[in-house]
Amino acid sequence: MTRLLLLRHGRTGWNAEQRCQGQMDIDLDETGAEQSVVAAARIAVEQPDLIISSDLARATSTARPLAELTGLPVKLDPRLRERNFGPWQGLTPTEIQERYPDDYPRLGTPWPIMVEEIESESALAHRVAAALRAAADLVGDGTAVVVTHGGCAARLCAAVGLAPGDLAHAGCVGQLPLHGRQAAPDPRLAASWTQRNKLVTCSRMRNHQSAGYRPRRHG
Repeated sequence: MTRLLLLRHGRTGWNAEQRCQGQMDIDLDETGAEQSVVAAARIAVEQPDLIISSDLARATSTARPLAELTGLPVKLDPRLRERNFGPWQGLTPTEIQERYPDDYPRLGTPWPIMVEEIESESALAHRVAAALRAAADLVGDGTAVVVTHGGCAARLCAAVGLAPGDLAHAGCVGQLPLHGRQAAPDPRLAASWTQRNKLVTCSRMRNHQSAGYRPRRHG
């Protein structure tokens, strides 16, 4: 059976400031680095066979302590990058709402954002599904750790009916079986799976979130 352990990157300074990161290459802050060390210890006991990560610094820095613990190399896959938010990157929610009052309310809804430079939901779902298929194929009957971002993780969560708000930095939630292609609400991601696949995520590490911080989906 294939197991995929989904790991969202640790906190960055822009996360703390609630700035939209998108595909900007922002590294972890001190808190995020600490989160990654604790996450590595938790995940190492699952005896992973493969670590695959977004190539952005905040993801590779999250993967590094796990690689050091397990002796596994980190395989990079740009398809696991965060959604490209174009001109929104670097802005706070207030700034985005002020500059794009018609489009900002569409974020997180079925309605498309009409800013040409922003990656569409369908394009994001397509590349994330392809990356997960590749990870599952590569690890075979083993366990792969997939280190990614909030937006990518949200697409995967949608496929198995898990609320994206349940994601914590450097941690995820629960153990969710996928009973074939019809089990997932999102058909774009359901196509990634067969009846023999199961998504397994690490227990949520609530104590590793900074006080007052709520994870956002564009980091």
